[in-house]
Order: sequence, then structure tokens, then C-alpha cells
Amino acid sequence: MLASRNVRRLLLSAAAFGTAFLSLQPPGATEPGSAVGSVSCGAVNRGALSSARAIADQGPGYVAPEPWRVRGLRFGTDELVSLIERAGAAVLRRNAGAPLAVADLSAEHGGPVARHRSHQSGRDVDLVYYAIDRAGESMANDGHMALYGVDGRATSADSPEPAAQIAERFFDLARNWALVQALATDADVRVERIFVSPRIRDWLFAYAAAARVPDEIRARVRHVISTPVGVEAHNDHMHVRIACSADDAAAGMCNAEPAPRRRRGKKWKAAVRCGPDKMATARPAAGR
Repeated sequence: MLASRNVRRLLLSAAAFGTAFLSLQPPGATEPGSAVGSVSCGAVNRGALSSARAIADQGPGYVAPEPWRVRGLRFGTDELVSLIERAGAAVLRRNAGAPLAVADLSAEHGGPVARHRSHQSGRDVDLVYYAIDRAGESMANDGHMALYGVDGRATSADSPEPAAQIAERFFDLARNWALVQALATDADVRVERIFVSPRIRDWLFAYAAAARVPDEIRARVRHVISTPVGVEAHNDHMHVRIACSADDAAAGMCNAEPAPRRRRGKKWKAAVRCGPDKMATARPAAGR
């Protein structure tokens, strides 16, 4: 009888310890194979997002200007939002001036959104190029994605809405290089791609060579910089995509490769199972 009581006490103690231990664990850590914090599910063009993190309207070195702020595409993984914050602050430390303008990320639960084929799983963000005026002074974003011509000058925009005439500006080589360098060399997040147009890619590497940026840093940037295929040239913004985090990959939820393109350029719209939310809401959306 005594032995039986002792065994019972040990079992109750073990159960109490286990309950206390689990209560100290971060959300999502109680099940093997689960990701902690945000969860990126599926592919960038057929995916979903759980426990997303919203980027603040502004912070050291960056701002989410109108009209992008009101679109609701302010959500990403913890890793993506932290990367944007660090990159904006890094550029500000190196080159004082107007903050980085952050455009679209993803919807709160991911899934298809207007104007994008990707941006479905919280791993994509559009960043507006830094600009200077004719005197070489930094220009704050005025709600336009300026469309840069072959001479590095912009007087019109196609996005977020077409504008035949905007304030004249020029491509800021120093700050845009500082941005891609900060992104490509981040110590905590692996950037998978930085999409820019061929002309802007060439400008950036010509600047880096003239500025005598070390070869190893130029190689890091060259490894991730890309020119997109099958979409409009990125002469007005850079599109940054990060890799699946170790947590999301371990949970078996994140696909590194994009889903196969659909016929006639249509986007994937089916809901994707994701994290504790079980199913992300994926409504049909128009646009590219």
C-alpha cells in the first residue's frame, strides 16, 4: 500500500512539473515540429501566413507611406519585418537622409492579393528606391514609385497609380547600394532574391566598383540580385524575397520553390493550410 501511495505521489509530481514546464514554453513550442512565432506556409505564389507580424507605420530609417499603408498588406514573417527594420536603420547610419519607403508585404493571413502574383506567404516585400533631387539632396517618398529612365531620372510613375507627371528626382546610387548590401549581408536572415531591372542592376554594380566595395561583399550581392522573368521590369522598386526560416522549414510548412505558373498568367487562389489558424482565408484577387 505504501509503495502504491509513493508511486501515485511521483506520478502526480511529474504531471505537475510537466504542466509547469509547458506553461513556460513559447506558443507553438509544445508540439514537436511546430514553428514558434510567425509561420510561412506553402510557396510565395501559393501560400498562407499564420501569426503574422505587422510592420509599424514608421521606425528608425523606414516609413510605410500612403497609399500603401491603407492597403492592408502590412504583414510578414517575424524574420522579414526584422530584416526591413535592420536594413533601414543600417542605411540611415551610413547615409543620413529620407527614410526607406516600404510598400506592400502580405495580407494578415497571406493568400492571393491584388497587383501581385507572389506576396502570399509573408516572405516578400516591395521597397521603393531611394531618390535625390537635382542638387543631390535626399528626397522623401511622396506616394509614388518613380519610374527611372536610362539617364537615372524620373518624372512619372506607373504605381501605385499611373501619374504622368511627378516631381523630378534621380536614382540615389549610394543609398540604394547601401540598402542591397545591408539586405544581402544580414547576419540573421537569408535573402533569397532581390529583384531589380537589368539597368538598375548594372548601375548598382558600376557604383560598387567605383566605390571600391570589397569583392566579397559585391559577390554576396551578386548572388542574390536577380532580374524577374515574365513580369514588368523593376525600374521603380526592388522586390525582396527571403528564404524559409529554419523553424518553418523544420515544421514542414514552407516551400522554397514557387508553385508552377498557371495558364494564361492566372494566380493561385486556393486556400492553404497554415499553422494553428488551420486554414488561411484566400479570396480571389485581381491584378498581376
